[in-house]
Amino acid sequence: MKQPSMDVGQKIRAYRKRRGLSLNEVARLTGIAASTLSAIELDKSSPTLATLMKISAVFGMKVGAFVDEALYAKSVFCRSGEGLPLEKRERGLTACSLSHGLLLNRMQATIMTLEPRAQEILLQGKEKDRFLYCLSGEVMARVDQTPYVLQEGDSLYVMAEAGIAVGPGSPGGSLLVVTSNDGA
Repeated sequence: MKQPSMDVGQKIRAYRKRRGLSLNEVARLTGIAASTLSAIELDKSSPTLATLMKISAVFGMKVGAFVDEALYAKSVFCRSGEGLPLEKRERGLTACSLSHGLLLNRMQATIMTLEPRAQEILLQGKEKDRFLYCLSGEVMARVDQTPYVLQEGDSLYVMAEAGIAVGPGSPGGSLLVVTSNDGA
């Protein structure tokens, strides 16, 4: 997943080089250790707002030049296989976040794989709308007390006020779960 927020260190390095400044010169002008600046430029460390303010002052620019793209990107491309594993449960459930770490995102997308031996789990996110889409196999869903059997291609929209639990069908299955992050 390409995250715009990862470009902050690269932007700092590019601005520093354009101005013809060494790490030691920027360190002297900002009062920030050269080793800290190096770690930021190499994305081994994230700068605080105070650090960004000092660096931007040296370059004669606004702090927003480093972060606006990350905060206000209209789209973020996520390459297959670059999701972040959330957890692997011993009980036959694997979950992989597809949108973890995106800044100001309005939804959380997760793929859940339920093996036939998986136990029913309550999906977190009550007070948020949820959308389920069965990617493969069969998944059992229970909204409050109403049961549903989702097979490949089936979807289920669940209002914020309803509780929902999911479990595997007879062959198990894979489920895309999208949860709103803004309470809508």
